[in-house]
Amino acid sequence: FFFFKQKTAYEISACLVGSEMCIRDSPNMYCFQGLCTPIQKIGQKCAARDACGRAGYCRYLTAQSEYGICTKYLSLDEDEQVGFLISNRMIIPDDVEKMCRSLFVNAQGKCSLGQTSTNKGQACKNDEECPLENKKTSATTNSTSADKNMYAQCKCGHTVGAKKFCDIADSDENWLEASKAFIEYYENTLDCHVGAGWSECGKKDQFRKWKCAQTKAKNYVALLENPDCLRNMYKNHFVFADYYRYCDEAVEKYSYILKQSFTMTPVSYTHLRAHETGRNLVCRLLLEKKK
Repeated sequence: FFFFKQKTAYEISACLVGSEMCIRDSPNMYCFQGLCTPIQKIGQKCAARDACGRAGYCRYLTAQSEYGICTKYLSLDEDEQVGFLISNRMIIPDDVEKMCRSLFVNAQGKCSLGQTSTNKGQACKNDEECPLENKKTSATTNSTSADKNMYAQCKCGHTVGAKKFCDIADSDENWLEASKAFIEYYENTLDCHVGAGWSECGKKDQFRKWKCAQTKAKNYVALLENPDCLRNMYKNHFVFADYYRYCDEAVEKYSYILKQSFTMTPVSYTHLRAHETGRNLVCRLLLEKKK
């Protein structure tokens, strides 16, 4: 390995390690092909997902585009195309919906106001009993129209008797609340490094509020009609893991006690060195070089 222009570029074997270096030493850099590279501004060309930093997304106009354009999050209006049609299949990249003001992309790969579930929370036997309505905007008003070919899911709840309920859709109140909480968290964490992704990055209360709202929306049916046994289910059932983690105020105390109960015995530095992998060696060498 060789080093040159430290704080500008690092030659490394894995971008995961490089990202840590960029975060530590270069807040205006991102890791691209193992090198710390300057973050692009909105409107500039980009060639990687993280190239636009925390402010935006590298948007490719077609699946054949060699370069994308840094596009600001929450800036695209209804009907803007963000997905790609490849071999008659619509491909919608991860997080692309965050470019849309509505935070929703429809099945055609376009920013959309989404749909509402007409019979949300009502008992059902099949999906056909859970019709959806499309939300549309005009110059003066919002409106909805029934979609006869689309249905919300009729899902099993965690209830006595295994009842099934109509789930919510993307524009129902629960998801709108989650979207509002995300926007609040995002706008208050613009100074976070792009390498942090959408994990917690300061603003702990706002992060928990967003994740809690998101969890409630995702598990809408699972949270129906089970108040008596819910508390115990949270602790043991994988479906409720995120709810117990983000929505219950007792979580932090419980997690702390649990963490203390399973604290591992410290391992000596010599022991770690004896089992050092090639990738960890790179990281250690970089850190020692920095000193």
